[in-house]
Amino acid sequence: MIKQPFSLQQATALCARFRALAGKRFFDGNDKGNIIECVSIAPFDEINKWMFVQFYAECRCPNKALAYYQYPFYDILVLAAKNPNSKQVHFKDIRQYLHPAPKTGSALLQL
Repeated sequence: MIKQPFSLQQATALCARFRALAGKRFFDGNDKGNIIECVSIAPFDEINKWMFVQFYAECRCPNKALAYYQYPFYDILVLAAKNPNSKQVHFKDIRQYLHPAPKTGSALLQL
């Protein structure tokens, strides 16, 4: 399945819809006690998405972290950390967070 970008209007609406996730536990397959800080509009491509997360880790403001991005292709990220002062920010795009891929064969690999 090919993931399509959101327009800014779509991303804004979806971000508002899932904003209530903030403050909840972040489940990413290895429960490390991370708490969702925000659901944010982010760049669509992987390089700009990585840069966005780095900027977010420094300033903790998604609007400031997105200020450099000048393209019309967006995604929604769920951003989490152990505490608000942590420089290590975990993230997943909203599609992966809501519909995680099944772990096929992982039990066999651990044997």
